[in-house]
Amino acid sequence: MTNTFNTNKPALEIGTATDELLSTTSPANIEEFDIASLRIPSNFGASLGVKKILNLVPVGKPTATQFFRTHPSANMRFDTMLLASKGTQETYLMSQQVAGQLSELIKPVTLVLVIDRQSNLRLVPVPFPGPDGQRNPWHQSLLDALTLAETSWIRISANMSGGGYDVFQALGQLPDPEWPNHTMDEIIKIAFRGRIINDLEHPVVQSLFGTV
Repeated sequence: MTNTFNTNKPALEIGTATDELLSTTSPANIEEFDIASLRIPSNFGASLGVKKILNLVPVGKPTATQFFRTHPSANMRFDTMLLASKGTQETYLMSQQVAGQLSELIKPVTLVLVIDRQSNLRLVPVPFPGPDGQRNPWHQSLLDALTLAETSWIRISANMSGGGYDVFQALGQLPDPEWPNHTMDEIIKIAFRGRIINDLEHPVVQSLFGTV
């Protein structure tokens, strides 16, 4: 049988190619490499033609490690009635009709819109003042912090012995947040999707009445 392979072709210089590849990632070259060139811009998603869809808005205070800003517009505040279910750890938005039947369980609050460094929105409930027109120290210190956050990046942490929130201001010159173009009504609908009660026949209301 005749050998049909061409034995005159040069052998594949695997060793040479590998040596060249390794030479580009040697420790000496890594020291000279511009690491900053690997950083992606903050608008990387936009450069790919990707738009983030707002489909999640938590309700509650930011964590102790989250720096945040408060939307400065009065239009981005929402006075309403909330029901916090200890059994399900859920917060429900109540219509005035339903709230009137559960007045001892309902808390009137102002929902304040905030945003963190990763552009995540959040609604922070601030309870109304009491009958004497005063807020307790926890609620007042929270409101003071949210007011400061209209112009500064801050984070808050509960001070149990002090009976209020400690406020920590960012030391760096951080850029202002880019607020998404949504109305407060749209944000409320997203935040309380499936948790808006406007009917006395709602299962949560019926459970509080003791009928189910």
